[in-house]
Order: sequence, then structure tokens, then C-alpha cells
Amino acid sequence: MHIFGNVITTLVLVSRVEYTYRPLWTILIYVLSGIAGNIFAAVCSTSPYASVNVGASTALYGMMGLLVGYTVINWRGLSFLPVAMRLKLLITLLLIIGLAVIFTLGQKNISYFGHLGGFLGGLWLSGLPTPILNGKQEKIIRGVFIGLFVVQMLICFLVFYLGIPGLKEIANPV
Repeated sequence: MHIFGNVITTLVLVSRVEYTYRPLWTILIYVLSGIAGNIFAAVCSTSPYASVNVGASTALYGMMGLLVGYTVINWRGLSFLPVAMRLKLLITLLLIIGLAVIFTLGQKNISYFGHLGGFLGGLWLSGLPTPILNGKQEKIIRGVFIGLFVVQMLICFLVFYLGIPGLKEIANPV
């Protein structure tokens, strides 16, 4: 069931992202949000042993985060759409995210921290440039989002890979 959900989500979400961000950026965002989610999950793991996660779910949650961030950043840039249509878009995105969370709750071998890390990675990567021209406020938001992605990756790298004393314990209190 989980794999089936991943396939359907890939077909629905990635096709929307690819239309906006083009294939090369889409692949890059997909891979980076997947890496961000898996590293985030490893840092937040409660296991005393280093854990490595694999799977497409983190990248798919990244695509969900990307679409939410894209909609928020470009809200005024999407002004050619009626307000009701923009609200419908946002509600549909939130509904997809809600259903994805509901269908994975309680299942074994699901990396919830991986999903969260992937979502955040995709959300921050929504700051990448798109064809919609925006004003100064949107450019500032884009810069902040890209900065947050770098900070998330840097902190996860420092905590997990370099084993900085103290930070791992904060992420994994006993």
C-alpha cells in the first residue's frame, strides 16, 4: 500500500512541479529534499545506532512542501487566477498532505522524521527561482527559504556526521 501511494503521489505531484520548475530543477529538488529528509531522520533517530533510511517518501513530502512554499511565495504572482481558484489550490495541497499523513499513521517502518525533514527541505527549496516575476517581498522570502535549507542541512550534517558532542543528545534526549 505504501509503495502504491508513493507511485500515485509521484504521478500527481511531480508532474505539477515539473511543469513549473522544468525537468532539471525538478530532479535536483527531488533529490535534495530526499537527502534532507533522510539526514533529518538519521539525526532525530532515537536508536543508539546510526540509522540510514531509504525510500521515496522523504522526496515526495519534499514535493508537497515545495508546492506549499511555491503557492505562498507566489500568492500575488498568481493574481491572474481568481482568489477562489488560489484558495482552492491551497486547500487541495493541504488536503493531499493531510491524507498522506493519515494514511501513514500507525504503520510500521515509516520514517515520520524523514517525512518531516523532506517536507521542510522542499518548503525551503521553494525559494528557488520560478518563471513568475515577483516583487521585492517575494525575493526576500525566497532568500530566507534558501538560507533555511542551507541551515537545516548544515545542522544535520554537523550533528550526525561530525558527531559534535552535545548536539546529538539534544536531538535524541534519553
